[in-house]
Amino acid sequence: MDKPSYKGDGYYQDSVVVVSKGLKLEVVRILSLYTVIDLSNNKFEGHIPGILGDLIAIRVLNLSHNGLQGPIPPSLGSLSVVESLDLSFNHLSGEIPQQLASLTSLEFLNLSHNYLQGCIPQGPQFRTFEGNSYEARERSEVRVLGVPGLLTAASTCAEVLQQSKERALRRAKLEEDIYRVIEERALTRKNNEFVTSDYIYWPRELL
Repeated sequence: MDKPSYKGDGYYQDSVVVVSKGLKLEVVRILSLYTVIDLSNNKFEGHIPGILGDLIAIRVLNLSHNGLQGPIPPSLGSLSVVESLDLSFNHLSGEIPQQLASLTSLEFLNLSHNYLQGCIPQGPQFRTFEGNSYEARERSEVRVLGVPGLLTAASTCAEVLQQSKERALRRAKLEEDIYRVIEERALTRKNNEFVTSDYIYWPRELL
């Protein structure tokens, strides 16, 4: 392969095909400061190296259509000028790092067809992305806070967390009431008091 020829004014004259922001583009005049890493459609496996977060000049990072596993490295939140991030069609799991919400230059994001779960981070850029950016690989294998489905928007996620907290408090109150009734019954038997029934009729509000 011939070395690209430098044409001055910060540009190289060359021809290369890259996938940027979901579109396949042929670039024939490349800005020397425009850094693209496109490793899509390979057979890479293993975890995404956290050291990628040190490549702070990256504008486009495409690792889609591989066999990558494990969590998304929080260090990718350091890619302050990245405009396109595509990690779709892998086997990534865990939650989306909240650090990605700091990527204010991000115009295109695709995390779909993975096994991600949890809450979608809050941030100005994340509010601009459509739901298909987070579509699950197989819905039956995705769990959001124990509920089958897709990743949950931050506002909805807060509601689910609050509901889970309220359910936990109700369960704790129910257990406390059950133990209290059992202790009272045991004390009654110990004192040889007359017990009219061997059954405990629980108040409706405890069920």
